[in-house]
Amino acid sequence: MSLTIRPASNSDSRYVFNLSQDPSVRQWSTRTQEYSWEEHQVWWARRFNEPTTKWWMVEVDGVQCGYARYGKIVPDEFHVKEEEAAEISIAIEPRMQAQGVGRELLGTTMSLACDWLGVRRLIALVLSENMPSHHLFRSCGFSYAGLETRMGKSHVRYEWPNPTPLR
Repeated sequence: MSLTIRPASNSDSRYVFNLSQDPSVRQWSTRTQEYSWEEHQVWWARRFNEPTTKWWMVEVDGVQCGYARYGKIVPDEFHVKEEEAAEISIAIEPRMQAQGVGRELLGTTMSLACDWLGVRRLIALVLSENMPSHHLFRSCGFSYAGLETRMGKSHVRYEWPNPTPLR
């Protein structure tokens, strides 16, 4: 198995949309309702071009199989006291889950994201019942940091402090 991790490009929008609409991926998302391609295009244009967001894609044997998105947290209704942190969103193709792809993707990009976004820690919110993601984040060195409710759903909050100094 040949694994490649690369920065995302604008042309990855369709892939991200398709993966996010997969029912087995949607079930673990905070926002479980489907959305249209048009809505995604508007969201992508805003999120992909934000200087506070960094994306990486993962491929196995030359075929896309997931992504990780890191978004620098800007204080809002959910992040009142967050400073120097970024939140992670990750999705891996169902056929590639439980094969170490997510762990490799996160392990390769966590420090890079901290450097690129100028943050000192990473935050992952995982739906309480999403056991595979709990295992993934713990295996990448994240620590339990409490419970949060977002969009009416219970999440476990994990945090990872960047062990390397920011440049």
